[in-house]
Amino acid sequence: MMAFDAGKATRSALPWLFTFLWIAAIILALLLFVGAPVGEALSGFWNGAFGGRRNAYLMATLSRSALIVGMALSVMLSFRAGLFNIGGEGQLVAGGLVAALVAVLMPGPPLLVLVVAILAAMLAGALWALLAGVLQLFMGVPLLVGSLLLNYPIRYIASYLVAHPYRDVQSGMVQSHLVPQETWFAYFPEPGSISASSSRQWRQPLR
Repeated sequence: MMAFDAGKATRSALPWLFTFLWIAAIILALLLFVGAPVGEALSGFWNGAFGGRRNAYLMATLSRSALIVGMALSVMLSFRAGLFNIGGEGQLVAGGLVAALVAVLMPGPPLLVLVVAILAAMLAGALWALLAGVLQLFMGVPLLVGSLLLNYPIRYIASYLVAHPYRDVQSGMVQSHLVPQETWFAYFPEPGSISASSSRQWRQPLR
């Protein structure tokens, strides 16, 4: 068995600690600058992220942070490979659009539809990222610039598809059709608590 290296663990934890302290210092400085009550402000931050009835805001925080963490991981991988891909937003939109369309339009067993929708979303995001590489290789557009600029056309494409050919007209809103209930993610064991919030987060139509 490998011996536990306390020194190495401490060195690994120090950057995270410094980052946390810097964030806390910046937040505190901003609160003091605007003259806001620090205690009430921190309480509001906490309740807004984890509070609500039966901690209903917790699942909303997790569902939104999952997207941010996923994009951060994708950027981290590309940066480690020496590729400056900052088009994560557009790739996320491409994946979300394709996942929703597959879940709405594809017939078949719900579990199969769910799996295919997830795989299709991954493929769509990868292909949209690949387009930035193609622009760099064949047209000389720097990856940094190309990946950033590709965020805009996919947003307009998604907006057009949701507002016109795939719009749920009967809802009276500019949104896609609701994903069929059979393909929703499962509820948590306790109905009525954070489970309701989690299901709403995953079955929302595109807008």
